Amino acid sequence: MEDKVLEEKLNCLAQSIADLKKDLNTVAKYLAEAMSDIHKKENTMQEDIENLKGGFEANANLLSNHTDFLNILADKAGMNRVIFNQDEDF
Repeated sequence: MEDKVLEEKLNCLAQSIADLKKDLNTVAKYLAEAMSDIHKKENTMQEDIENLKGGFEANANLLSNHTDFLNILADKAGMNRVIFNQDEDF
């Protein structure tokens, strides 16, 4: 009788270990998926940052062109001064 009880307890323990292993594998799978999502979002954010940087650079170039144009107009109008100096901070 005692052997039967011990066998049942061992079987129960073996089943608990198998269930735990299954649960740990599931957790590992979800963690891997979460890490993949995080990396995708990081890449997307990096692309967004690069796009914003490009936009800022384009706007800076456009502002520089407008500044040059305004200085040419000021010169043609006989103004002997620089309207905007590109080295100044706004």
